[in-house]
Amino acid sequence: EILVVAEDITDRIVARRAKESKDATESVFTAIFSDVRNVDANLVVTTVFDLEQQLGQLRAVTKEGLRDFSVVLNPLHTIKGTGRTAGFVYYARIIHNIEDELLKVKEDTNDLNEFFKAFQVHSKEIFSLWDTTKNILTVAFPDLMGSKVNVEDLKKDLLSLKQQLAQGQVKDGLAKVDEIIKKTDSSLSVVRRTIEIENKVRSIVMKTAKALEKEVSLSIEIDDAEVAPEILSKINEVLTHLVSNAIDHGIEDSDTRSRSGKPPKANVTVFINAKDDELHFRVEDDGRGIDVTKLTAKAVANGLFTKAQASKMTHEQKLELIFHSGLSTKEEASEVSGRGVGMDAANRASKEISPDGSGISIQSILGRGTVFKFKSITKKA
Repeated sequence: EILVVAEDITDRIVARRAKESKDATESVFTAIFSDVRNVDANLVVTTVFDLEQQLGQLRAVTKEGLRDFSVVLNPLHTIKGTGRTAGFVYYARIIHNIEDELLKVKEDTNDLNEFFKAFQVHSKEIFSLWDTTKNILTVAFPDLMGSKVNVEDLKKDLLSLKQQLAQGQVKDGLAKVDEIIKKTDSSLSVVRRTIEIENKVRSIVMKTAKALEKEVSLSIEIDDAEVAPEILSKINEVLTHLVSNAIDHGIEDSDTRSRSGKPPKANVTVFINAKDDELHFRVEDDGRGIDVTKLTAKAVANGLFTKAQASKMTHEQKLELIFHSGLSTKEEASEVSGRGVGMDAANRASKEISPDGSGISIQSILGRGTVFKFKSITKKA
């Protein structure tokens, strides 16, 4: 005799999945709250502005489609660096994982359509996580996050002004004009001076050196000058990659430095000089320098050039290979660098703000260190 027992477990499965989803959501919120609690308050406004600019590039891709892989990979890598620098550790880690998955799709298929499909799936998480983070920041830093004009509030103010003027209430209307101008001026004044770069650069050095367990001293000299917010955002993008790469790729660990006769503590120096309507940047380190032989060999191994072509390249041309997308001499990628993306992103960004369209120039001596230079306008024409 066989006893068959049938039980509908649909409700139990639905309940379990609902609990798993709830637990996962609470875990995400906990991680975001932890980030916001530990974020560098001095960098909140600049970081939010920079991330909005960088995420805007990715939003444009979701609407316009792909031209090449770099239009996704470059801003994504920059977003990770920007977030990590300010203390958004969880968000940076998620972006790092998404980078891993997108790069695997690229390597496996080398197909823009497949890559775009994968990006579209991940883009929802990228944007929703940032929106949640920003909402929590608004609660945690109401004064800082409220410093920008809310577009909807501005629309209401303008509608009110229109009604007052239509009713002949000129005096009240003029008062409303003054109020709107003050709000707009307050918004536009956010992130407008080069001196504000110092906090960001110090944070990059401190967090990157700590993550890589390296001893690094920073010297920084800045001519204070006014600069348009969108230009400053691009400057921050370039400096994030240059300084992070200097510490990760250029600077040796203390033991290696001591064996080479160098002080255990490395030096990174940043100079920013204002000349008329231009800014001139110099980022240098006293690290290992760029091994052009190794870099060129990697380029040949990756099929970028033949040995015969590489042998005819000048020293400067070989140095500039570090700006080639996807080329890195690092054996393993870290959360900081090693994907062959950051320097390409930095060079492209520098060209966007250069007064003459030039990118980053390099000087490097093997065993002694590297110097990067670039120029920027202070405002758009």
